[in-house]
Amino acid sequence: MFASINLLIFGSMKTKRTVFEVNDVYRVMENSELIYTLTNSEKLKREEYKYEQMEIEGLCLSDVLETLTPSRKKVAYAAIELYKRLKEGQVESPALLSSNNVYKMMHPVLCDIATEEMWVLLLNSSSKLIRKVRISCGGINTAPVDIRVIMKQALYYNAVSFIMVHNHPSGARKPSSADDRLTEAVKKAAETLDIRLVDHVIVAGNNYYSYADEGRLQNR
Repeated sequence: MFASINLLIFGSMKTKRTVFEVNDVYRVMENSELIYTLTNSEKLKREEYKYEQMEIEGLCLSDVLETLTPSRKKVAYAAIELYKRLKEGQVESPALLSSNNVYKMMHPVLCDIATEEMWVLLLNSSSKLIRKVRISCGGINTAPVDIRVIMKQALYYNAVSFIMVHNHPSGARKPSSADDRLTEAVKKAAETLDIRLVDHVIVAGNNYYSYADEGRLQNR
C-alpha cells in the first residue's frame, strides 16, 4: 500500500541525515488519482475530480481516511505521523532563539488537531532544546494546565528555561484572558525556582502569537 513511500537513512560515524522521498510516479498524480490508489473508491475519485475541475477546496484528508479498513487506516496514520516528525526534524534550529523557530518546530505537531494541547519546550543554558513535553490535552477551546506539572518537568530535565506552546483550533491568533492569567501564573512560579519562561507561543493555523514578541514577558 505504501510502497511509494521510501524512508532513506544515510549515516556516518559523525552525522546522520534523514530524507523522506516519494516515488516520482505518485508525485505527478492528480489528487483524484492518489485517492483512488489509496482507497480503491471510484466515488471519492469522482468527487475529488469534480472539485479539481472547479478549482475549489476539495475533500478533507479525514474523509479519505474514514473510507479505509481499520488495518489500512492504522498504516495511513502511522505514515502521516512519521512524515510530520521527519519534516519537524528538518527544521534547522540548534537554538530556539526566536518565536518563528518555535512556530516552525511545533506547527507540524499542532496544526491539524481539533482540540487544544499544551506543550513545553525545555531548554539548556544555550537555549538548545533538551526535550519537548506534552503537558495536557483539552477540549475545543481550552486545555487545563497544572502549573506543578510544568515545574516538575523543568526540574526533572534540569532546564534553565522553557517555552510554553499551545494551539487554537479555531485559528484565532490572539490569546484569551485565561491564556493571559496562565502565562502570568507560570512565569511567577518559574521565577521562584530560578527558571525563566522565555515565551508562550500560540499556534493558530498558519499564524501564531508570541508573548515575548509583544513585550509581555519582561521582568518587572
